[in-house]
Amino acid sequence: MTGSTAGTDTNEKLRWLIWSVALVTLFWATAPNALGEIYRLPLDQQIDIGQGSAIYYPTSPLLTFESEPEGGFARMHLTAGNGRGGYYWGPYISLPKAGIPSVDLSNPRSTVEFDARYFQSPSTNTNPYGDAPVFVKLWDNSFKSVATHAFYWRAYEWQHISFHPATYSPWYTGDPTIDLSRITLIAFYGTDWAGTG
Repeated sequence: MTGSTAGTDTNEKLRWLIWSVALVTLFWATAPNALGEIYRLPLDQQIDIGQGSAIYYPTSPLLTFESEPEGGFARMHLTAGNGRGGYYWGPYISLPKAGIPSVDLSNPRSTVEFDARYFQSPSTNTNPYGDAPVFVKLWDNSFKSVATHAFYWRAYEWQHISFHPATYSPWYTGDPTIDLSRITLIAFYGTDWAGTG
């Protein structure tokens, strides 16, 4: 994905139309100086192999799939009671529901990469660049989890972000006994304290 601007949106009354996640890619080390792609998950449409939706928002239906000339993406809409003025959660990506029992991210060179963008309405947001962190949370098959610190970048622009779970330190929060060789769930979350709707 290349950078793009949000432009006019019929839902611009919302403080953000985040959080557009276009692609999640998981890599693992195949040799000392090489990486092999494990899975590439385009988030331009729902994934359902008969076990329910693999891409979801846990508490409301405010997840949509959108497209632009550069490509498609999943979009979270934050409203009162669903992320605005506090924490938001999602989208979640269930790897088993996408046909992937688990992934091994325990090698120090294993990498999680994603492309994302967030939009904040300039007409309703009083702090457009100071309150838009995005965290990544990983769960193993025993539901132990760890979360990164926040990633920040300029609103309206697509950003490519990557990190190495096995060497990421310190985790923002989580269980240090997580089994990174059996990751089954990936989620994004953050805060929207200044959101006004």
